[in-house]
Amino acid sequence: MDTPRPLFPPRWWWGALLAVLVLAGALRFPGYRFSLPYIDHPDEPVLNLAGQMLLDFGTYKPLGIHGYPPGVPTLHAVLLRWFVDEGTPPAVTIPAVRLMGIVASLGTLACLALIVRSVEHPHRRAVGGVHLGDF
Repeated sequence: MDTPRPLFPPRWWWGALLAVLVLAGALRFPGYRFSLPYIDHPDEPVLNLAGQMLLDFGTYKPLGIHGYPPGVPTLHAVLLRWFVDEGTPPAVTIPAVRLMGIVASLGTLACLALIVRSVEHPHRRAVGGVHLGDF
């Protein structure tokens, strides 16, 4: 008979998740001064310009960056529109977008860990027809 599973993971699980997130953050934050996570540094000014073009012209299609995720230019556009004065150069949004990229990356790791924890059930795993929970 299966025992009911608690709703929340045990404390050791949360500690392990925190350790993984701290390690991942320690690997990502040194790159904060260099570039966005997962996006090469030479492309970052183009993404900033795409955000400015989105505000000025309503599209950034003339730049030819259709293969890039649309979220980064959109973040630049939102920050430029609502949090930056018109006389300020658009590059002032780059540090904030980098920080949002790092936070989104760490949040993705946390969500993935919670999804895997909710799907995994120790009594249902079987190896070669033998249930591991039977031992």
